[in-house]
Amino acid sequence: MAAELRVLRTKTKPLGRKPGPGRDQPAKVHPLPHVLMAEIDHALIEGIMATMGDQARKDFWQAHVEVLGKALVDRGMAEEVVRAILADHFQKVRALHASRRKKEKAAARYAVSFDEPPAIGTELMIQGKRAVVVAVEQYVRKKDGLQSWLVHWDVEGQKATSGLRSASILWKQEGGDDA
Repeated sequence: MAAELRVLRTKTKPLGRKPGPGRDQPAKVHPLPHVLMAEIDHALIEGIMATMGDQARKDFWQAHVEVLGKALVDRGMAEEVVRAILADHFQKVRALHASRRKKEKAAARYAVSFDEPPAIGTELMIQGKRAVVVAVEQYVRKKDGLQSWLVHWDVEGQKATSGLRSASILWKQEGGDDA
């Protein structure tokens, strides 16, 4: 089905002749000729499908495309236009799915993985221990001069730090820098 939709998305069908000076060139169907595309919630569909297994996702998609396609045709839209809309919808849902999977894989790779600074009191399990965010501070990295964040953790009574995304945490030694 994916290959079928991809083919439908890439093909354009000549419809006739253009009026005026460009009439020697055949007119083509624009892949997104309808404002309905703004109404289709690609993220909602991907979110529903994300919770399903492979076969259930396939069955859901087929039923979804059938219902959506029939509704568009019943509104009086040309089949070529409906195919283009459904193909674009497929591509956007597929892109959202790939993005979500990429984020999930990245999160699994890192013990600490935040897109923005966490709130104080946020709890995680790090290296099998309960860690609580006690402070978050902004600093300038020495290597490139860019602003970054340092997260301070209390891990079962011990102090540690990390960045927003880190495979592990850095344990603070007792006595500080003066020891």
